[in-house]
Amino acid sequence: LDDTDHSIFTRHSVLAGDFAAADGLIDGGLALRLNQAGLDYLGEVLGGFLNPTELEAVLFAANPIYNYFEPHNWPVDNTDVDVIATVVSFDPLEITATPRAGSLHLELVLPNLLLQAETYGTIAYLNDADGDLVTISADSVQISADVIISVDGDGEVVTTLSNVDVSLPGFDAEWDYIWGVVDWIATLFLDLQEVVEGGIAGMMTNTAPGALSAAFNAMSTTVETTLLDQTVTLETQLSGVTSDSQGVLFIMDLGVDLPGTGQQAAPGYLVAAHTTPTPSTSAPLAASLSDDLANRVLFEAWDAGMLSMTLSTADGSLDGFLLSPLGGSEGSIAIDARLPPVLVESDGGLVAQIGEMEIVVNTPGGDNGNFLKVAMAADAPLEISVEDGELVVGVGEPFLSFVVRESDWPASNETITNLLEQQLPIDVLLLLLGDIRFPLPVIQGFAISSATTSRDAAGAHTNIDITLE
Repeated sequence: LDDTDHSIFTRHSVLAGDFAAADGLIDGGLALRLNQAGLDYLGEVLGGFLNPTELEAVLFAANPIYNYFEPHNWPVDNTDVDVIATVVSFDPLEITATPRAGSLHLELVLPNLLLQAETYGTIAYLNDADGDLVTISADSVQISADVIISVDGDGEVVTTLSNVDVSLPGFDAEWDYIWGVVDWIATLFLDLQEVVEGGIAGMMTNTAPGALSAAFNAMSTTVETTLLDQTVTLETQLSGVTSDSQGVLFIMDLGVDLPGTGQQAAPGYLVAAHTTPTPSTSAPLAASLSDDLANRVLFEAWDAGMLSMTLSTADGSLDGFLLSPLGGSEGSIAIDARLPPVLVESDGGLVAQIGEMEIVVNTPGGDNGNFLKVAMAADAPLEISVEDGELVVGVGEPFLSFVVRESDWPASNETITNLLEQQLPIDVLLLLLGDIRFPLPVIQGFAISSATTSRDAAGAHTNIDITLE
């Protein structure tokens, strides 16, 4: 009992669990899975180099793409003909990607191949072949290859191709010089088919691995977001990749950097149970984000003193009308978070918890008194969504609990507590915190159309199912 015979309850919040030092990367903090429904979007990546312009560049660089030289054998002795590629066209790439254990099998089709070339040289003493047109066509170019995806020691994706095969069903060639049935012309056309197939196979082998690696490596990024008007730097770094019959799974480590950390004495940030992330195997693109990232960000914000602030009517940071329910018209509200806020699982959803939030209210000459110091604990449900490629964590209606620590108010502590629960502008203070936003890493060439979120069964990750544009 206090001097006025009012009962006083002393309550203190505690934070229990497993903790990790807030340095280095969060191992396996994000898993990103590219499933069967999303693998077709690799056509956007491969189409960047499997197009007529790029194939023209490969063939033109090899010009003459073919030379027929026969100095002796009649009737084509003294023949020396170069074939110079001039025009290449085909319809847009069609792709079928089939995930397998340890690899990704690609079947690529380039419909309606048309290649035009010109010949230059001499044929059998009879005439020259300068500027004569050769037209090569095929129903399609069909390419198959196996893609092996790995991550090296520097966190870089490395892709290699194996079992590359190129065929040209429906191959045909016409040469406007042909003046008779000569056996060697059939040989020339077969050689041209091999030249075209070899050029495309070489382009795949030399170019596709780099294009795919660049697309996947785009997931390793360093981006900036804001919290309480402070810059938060987030880093994603690839650390592993596996493939199975349903898709390709990328594992990423996460880094967080806030300026000014190291002001608080604490064992570290709260870490969730070490469970395997379980992103969906049916969504085109799926992610699983560990709660450790949000808890690391909140810890570093707290450790940098960002959750301790003073709002005052004197400097305009506090509107006087917010103090009127507490009996004042001017003064200040000072907040000091003695424990870091944390995110935890509760009833299948995420909840933000904070304890030992000391709040000092100064209302000089106020109707209720001049000075009040309380400790607040709060639970607030979190609303998770995806907006513009970012995971957004919003704060819902909080449940508040207060304990009066010091006061010159004449009312009982119970009365003061009830008043604070109803009138202290916590909602306004939460608005100062704002939403926490995490930019989602995306494979280069992919664009997010929409996304839904859910909690995983283990209660340690937020799962995100992504639909692609």
